[in-house]
Parts: sequence; structure tokens; C-alpha cells
Amino acid sequence: MKKYFRSSVLISAMFASAFLLGGCEKDMEQDGFATSAIQDAKVGNTKSAQTAQSVMINIDAQDVIVVEGGEWRYNAAVAKTYFTSKNGDVSGAVNANAVKCIFFYGGTLSTQGNAVPVGNGVVEAGTAWDFVPSSAEGSGPREVSINFDLASQAVVINSNKGTKYNFALSADRVVDLTVKVVNEATSEEIVFPIAAEDYAIATGEENPYLYMLPYITNAGKAGNTLDILKEGMTMSHVLQLNTPGFGSKNPEAEAAVLRLIEPLKLNLENGSYRVTISGIVRGIEAATDANFAVDRVFEITGAPNCK
Repeated sequence: MKKYFRSSVLISAMFASAFLLGGCEKDMEQDGFATSAIQDAKVGNTKSAQTAQSVMINIDAQDVIVVEGGEWRYNAAVAKTYFTSKNGDVSGAVNANAVKCIFFYGGTLSTQGNAVPVGNGVVEAGTAWDFVPSSAEGSGPREVSINFDLASQAVVINSNKGTKYNFALSADRVVDLTVKVVNEATSEEIVFPIAAEDYAIATGEENPYLYMLPYITNAGKAGNTLDILKEGMTMSHVLQLNTPGFGSKNPEAEAAVLRLIEPLKLNLENGSYRVTISGIVRGIEAATDANFAVDRVFEITGAPNCK
């Protein structure tokens, strides 16, 4: 069974203050990026320019452990502080079930892919889990909030002008944005079409943290030369690769992240749920539009899943 909702009806929590940046959207065409890139790609023949586009999405959806008198909610932001990585991406490590269990019961964290524990890796029971008192009894329903960060990297390399990277976002470039939540046991779906008024686009010009955000493609890519995309570098470092006079005059404004103004709020029974974020980011020309989709599983249970 599939249910469709307008997200503005169901979202109700306050938006994180770091993204309360009214009027911060910036169209790539204001800097001439989209227009010039399309022209560059069409000069002479298609070999005159190399183009690529990619998408990064980080999903916020807390695991919940229901106990007498309240709930333990997993805090991935805190968990990330216990790992380090050369490319800055530790999301895979902190979302692994085994790692969540070590934080919950206490123990020693181990290396997960490129993510290495800080110090000796020893953590106490309850680390990165927040206890929330609750009068609700039994298996539910429990309130769960869902939000996400979306960023996109676009690049054109012109044989005459040089290299131009850009992370700017605008409402007319992000289309068909959808959040889908599926109960993995029953296959029941809840679908939220996301409109432009449901999100804000924050830039590094107002929030310097975004300018230093590591960029990792995890949701999709497109273009005629994918290997020119950069991974594991901050937006700032990528923008510094631009050829002088060809790149933007205001790179901080092009380090952009899209986030829902208010998270989606759902009341869910105990179970395992898969949330998927999908859509399209328009590229510098129609051929490089990036279709994206990424998902992650969160659980509402009476004990952590350590498998």
C-alpha cells in the first residue's frame, strides 16, 4: 500500500538554526556558470568540453530503542566525533549496527573502512545515545523525525578556458525531490513529494562550516567524463582548483547545501524502516542531469540490532 502526502502538512519540528537563512538561494546562472558551461560544451563539437555532475546526500533518521519510562535515540552527530577519516566521511561507520551496539552497551570501537576510532576507541555504555523520557507504553507508536542534507558538484573543463567547479544549488535545478519511507516487514509505503517551499538552501557565505564540508558522492553521478569529479575534498579545496578568470568571483556563495526547513515527523510502530531520498539535479546541460537516490534503514525496537 502506498500513501502520498504533501510534506508541508506533516512537517512540524523547528528547522536547525544553522540553516535558517532566508533568501540564501543562489542560481548558478547568476555567476554565468550554467550559461557559459553550456556554450563551452557546444563550441565546435562535444569534445571541446568535459562535463560531470554528482550528488551527495546525508540522511538524518534516528534509531529508537523503546524501554520502560522512555526511549533511547541514537545521536549520529555525536557518534561521528569518535571517528576520523582522511576523506572526512565517517557516515558509513556510525550507521553500522555493530557500531551502534558498541555505543549502546559500551566497548571498544574498531576501524570501519576508512573511518578510524579516535584515541583508543573505548566508549562507555550509552555513548551517542540520548535518553528521552516518555509516558508511551508498549511497542508504539513512536515519533520519528527525518531530514537530510543535499549537495551537488558540477564541473566543466574547457580546452581553451580551463576548469570550473561549482556547488551552487537553486530551486529550479532540484526537481522531483521525494522522500519515501517503507516498512520493511509489510512493504507499506509513505511518499512525501518535496516542494521548493519545504526547504532552504544555505551557503558558505553565511555559514562558513559549509565551505569546509567534505564532499563524497553517494547518490548519483552523470556526465561525459566522470573521472573529473573530486571526492573526499572539502568544497573549499575543490573550488580552489578553478582556473583564475574562469571560476566564480564569489566561491563561498557556491558552497551550498539544501535541507528541509522542518523535518518530516512520523508516528511509527516498532519495526525496521527504509527511507529513500530521490530526485534529479539539473546539470549544466540536459545530458548531464544527475538522477539521484540514496537510502538508509532505521529501526524502532526494544533492543539494538547488533547484526
